[in-house]
Amino acid sequence: MASAKSSRSRASGVVSAGDKTQENAAQLSDKLKIFKADSFDPDSYVQSKCQSVNEK
Repeated sequence: MASAKSSRSRASGVVSAGDKTQENAAQLSDKLKIFKADSFDPDSYVQSKCQSVNEK
């Protein structure tokens, strides 16, 4: 009888949750740098991302 391996039994290429969390935090930090800059203008940022929004 052949035994089937579950996905939990695979050991190659496993990334621990701690490593993945640090990687995601670094990516998020890079994405948030624009908001921390002294020259950040929230109004122009929103207008650049939402070009269909018009003021009345």
